[in-house]
Amino acid sequence: MQPARLLDWLYRPRCASCGVPVTATEPLCGTCSISLYPLDAACPRCSEPYEQPSQLECRRCRKRPPAFARLVAPYRYGGELAEAVKAFKYGDRADLARPLGALLRPCLEGVLDSADRLVPVPLHWRRLARRRFNQSQLLAEACGPAARRKLDAGALRRVRASPTQAGASEKARREHVALAFLVPARQRARLAGQHVVVLDDIATTGATANAAASALRRAGAAKVTAVCLARAVYAG
Repeated sequence: MQPARLLDWLYRPRCASCGVPVTATEPLCGTCSISLYPLDAACPRCSEPYEQPSQLECRRCRKRPPAFARLVAPYRYGGELAEAVKAFKYGDRADLARPLGALLRPCLEGVLDSADRLVPVPLHWRRLARRRFNQSQLLAEACGPAARRKLDAGALRRVRASPTQAGASEKARREHVALAFLVPARQRARLAGQHVVVLDDIATTGATANAAASALRRAGAAKVTAVCLARAVYAG
């Protein structure tokens, strides 16, 4: 095989879940795509999945309204998408940002039309050192020119390390991220009065998105919209 053809074969697009070759426009292969669950019936505020369509906010949002105006996600968390996200975050698979970003891009671009800047949820420096990349920032960068133009990775800092949220109760999730984020003083003037989109990979209860939005609102942002690739069904 000629060197150029060998490189094309080695670096051709592959399914984000199972790794079989796909075309450049297909994040998942046909088999894995069957397990994608579009997020249809959901809370209009936090996108908690519902069994039936409803215009009513969920119990969590009625009891404790979040700091974000709404949370938007194109998919329910599960199936092969969940496996791809786990490999991306915990399996040192930064290369999966491109196909996962392709899944998120249409949703994010629609929200960015009316927004001033895009802020990925930051990692604490210790976790960033272990993981070597911030998955939320890589997702944002993979979502195309519109996202990269509005990307502002320095607008929010994570100043409090917290344990993993997996398996934690709703109350524990809130406590883990309480006051975990701040906007550096030199950034506040730029955020004043703006519509900010905060981006994360997965939302379960929305606690992380809410904590990030709270910090942005305290710094003067007029509106915060949260966007993530998938919304998990929280059974706690």
